[in-house]
Amino acid sequence: MAFVGVLLLLGTIGLVSAAAWANQGLIEGSVGSVDLFGRHLNLTNGEVFLFGAAAGALVLLSLYMIMGGTRRRMARSAQTRRTMRERERDLSAREAELAAADRTRQAEAEAAGARDARTAAEQAAVERRTVRVDEARDDEYAER
Repeated sequence: MAFVGVLLLLGTIGLVSAAAWANQGLIEGSVGSVDLFGRHLNLTNGEVFLFGAAAGALVLLSLYMIMGGTRRRMARSAQTRRTMRERERDLSAREAELAAADRTRQAEAEAAGARDARTAAEQAAVERRTVRVDEARDDEYAER
């Protein structure tokens, strides 16, 4: 692509040079006077052509700069979007980890509550047995 651009540029320079060389009398002819920024100028055809070429070059340079700025802004925006998506994925993963940890803690608390309930029931059963054993001993002592 750059090679084609260089060839096009060289071809254009050659074409303009050939046109200027073949029409030397036309280039030296006076176009008239022009008022530019408060100055009075008498221009020839060649000078008008060169001013036009310079203006065209400035237009192309400005378009190149605008496109370059737009390209950089688009690249920066794309990078920002990628960063935001990555942060959102990280945040979602972190939220999932926290939710899993909460579920685990809740299950452990329920299991501990069940163990505590089981332990309380076992303790009550042990106490009932102890009371029965004590009653049985009292009965044995009473019989003796």
